[in-house]
Amino acid sequence: MELFERLLAPLAAYPRWFVITCLVLVALGAVWLLVKLIKWTLSLVLAAALLLLILAAVAWMLGG
Repeated sequence: MELFERLLAPLAAYPRWFVITCLVLVALGAVWLLVKLIKWTLSLVLAAALLLLILAAVAWMLGG
């Protein structure tokens, strides 16, 4: 808890509600960014799997 207090010490001049609001907004922004990255990663993985399935089907039809 000492580390947390030391990190927040420079913010002591601001009202507590303002600091908490800013921290909550930063946390929400980080979660939003993480969800976006997970969504894009999932989309890329699904697109790659679909492409591999199509290529495998074409290779199978060509007798390779």
